[in-house]
Amino acid sequence: MSKLDGQVAVITGAAQGIGAAAAALFWSEGARLVLADRDGALVSRLAADLGGDTTFQVVDVASGSDMRRLFETARERYGHIYIAVLNAGLSGPIAPIADYADDDFDRVMQVNVWGVWHGLKHAMAAMGPEGGSIVVMGSTSSIRAVPNRIGYV
Repeated sequence: MSKLDGQVAVITGAAQGIGAAAAALFWSEGARLVLADRDGALVSRLAADLGGDTTFQVVDVASGSDMRRLFETARERYGHIYIAVLNAGLSGPIAPIADYADDDFDRVMQVNVWGVWHGLKHAMAAMGPEGGSIVVMGSTSSIRAVPNRIGYV
């Protein structure tokens, strides 16, 4: 028996990097996965590569309706959601603050701040009174400044 046998995990930003590594680890421990990413080609390929009881959804975490649909669909398909990994994020352009476009800053905030809010709100609703575990990924940039990473830092 593996650590996560039969448990359902929803992972955002799952198509590559840390999200894909988390998906592979959770899958190896027996979890049933719902992988979410805005890159449909990459996330579908990862789901196919992992196989088993792995599904995916194309999601923009900045969209409350996309996130609600993600967690509602996961609950309808699998029942109780045990784990949510809110991993989706972006760093935005590298530029001095004077040159940093408002639209670029807004997109970083939409994904990195509102995306986490939507994830927390809809994961908790889908988990219901049974509860579960929610992991919010962060960065060392939250405690240490990085030059010209205005939106991210």
